[in-house]
Amino acid sequence: MYDIKLMDNEKVLLISDNSLIYNSNYEKEYTTIITNYRFLILDFPSNENNLLEDLRTSQRLTYIKKKEVIFSIKLDDITDITKHTDYYKITFNNSYILIKDNDIINKLIKLSNVS
Repeated sequence: MYDIKLMDNEKVLLISDNSLIYNSNYEKEYTTIITNYRFLILDFPSNENNLLEDLRTSQRLTYIKKKEVIFSIKLDDITDITKHTDYYKITFNNSYILIKDNDIINKLIKLSNVS
């Protein structure tokens, strides 16, 4: 389940639950979503400071854990996508993400104005 709010006329084009994203010499699996306007990264909320998780572990509440958006960028803001050894570098606003997911990358290349 995903906790995502779409904009007016926004449509989900592709969802991947196994996108590997590199961060500080380790990789973690995230859910990535491409809409006709944005590229989103989702993950489960942290257990720290999460009232619902506290209630669930104390067996006073049962709830369905939902992945929430932890990163969002407009497709128009992506300036470059380059292939590295075993991952792709998505560049935007003087920053970048390192990701390994061929389906997501192929769709991003088709939708954005990069080569």
